[in-house]
Amino acid sequence: TLSDRIAIINEGKLVQVGTPVDLYQSPETAFVADFIGKMNFIEGQYLGKEDSAFRVRLSPRTTLRVASSLNGSAALPRDNAPVRVAVRPERLRLARHGQGGPEAISGRIDAAIFVGSFRVFLVAIEGSDGEPLHIQHPAAGTESYARGDVVDVVLEQDALRLFPASAA
Repeated sequence: TLSDRIAIINEGKLVQVGTPVDLYQSPETAFVADFIGKMNFIEGQYLGKEDSAFRVRLSPRTTLRVASSLNGSAALPRDNAPVRVAVRPERLRLARHGQGGPEAISGRIDAAIFVGSFRVFLVAIEGSDGEPLHIQHPAAGTESYARGDVVDVVLEQDALRLFPASAA
């Protein structure tokens, strides 16, 4: 809140310099993504590049197309290498199960937390034994979602960032 430009240092190395908006919306490393605001990380397996997008398998039934540059590495990962898809909580959307579209991720709401003008949903996604996704929605219109509901999580393609799994 006090700076026009921020320099992020990790283990004594300068990793990114930019405006607060640049760092938040376009982090160059997984460290910067996690350091500046809340970031969801979804573990996956790199399947290759198709047209202008990367394909990532999240589970045996779920494959994503990630239409961003590969962050945190100059080289493409080898096929089947572990990768991390990163996305901010406000760039995820809930839909009724079966209504989220072909690349939606199925999940179950573990918690629905009212925080004034918005609600935070913690959603355990199919095929993941990691932390639940944090999804932030404006409070209006989300009253019909409750703990235990099976839902589809819809990811905004332009909001996804791809990092090597080993990137810090």
